[in-house]
Amino acid sequence: MHVLARELRKPEVDQVCAAMDTARASAPTLPFVLEMAKVRFVPSLAMGVLVGLAREFKGRGQRLIFAGMQPDVKQSFTISHLHKMLEIVDDVVAALASIGGS
Repeated sequence: MHVLARELRKPEVDQVCAAMDTARASAPTLPFVLEMAKVRFVPSLAMGVLVGLAREFKGRGQRLIFAGMQPDVKQSFTISHLHKMLEIVDDVVAALASIGGS
């Protein structure tokens, strides 16, 4: 799934969550790639929601892969040590390669 918002504030993160719920309902066991290349800013509230989503996926035995984070966004996740809790890859190609897709 591609995140089109430049900032993930409360309304945008709610939209992302709703879209993810719809998408994963059709494929509840497949790995899920969240492509974030357009996102330039993720406030702490949204970071917490994303970590919560990752935990939900993990609890179901399903992978949630974050792909294409902008350097500033990736740095925010690194500084806050959230990168240790999330599966983050450079881009969608890398995400697909990590799950054996093309």
